[in-house]
Amino acid sequence: MQCNERVDGTFVGIVDNDLLRSPLRCGHEIVFQHSHMLEAAEPGEELTFKGLMVALGSAADAAMMWRDVPEASGVGVKASPRTWLLPRG
Repeated sequence: MQCNERVDGTFVGIVDNDLLRSPLRCGHEIVFQHSHMLEAAEPGEELTFKGLMVALGSAADAAMMWRDVPEASGVGVKASPRTWLLPRG
């Protein structure tokens, strides 16, 4: 998803794929606050994710492992118990 920060501190994002078990589809605009963000990645980190995907053979498994990478390296925090992790479909 690409997103931009507004002057009021909210973010506007454009969904870049159809989300499973959600009415959100590719191209829909969503507005959210910083507290709603679990993590963000730089475009260059895409290679790391793709490497995990190849090694694990699954985008969903790579996403779950990707979630642990920032925490393990000390730059991320554990997700709150009520966090939903949604695989791309």
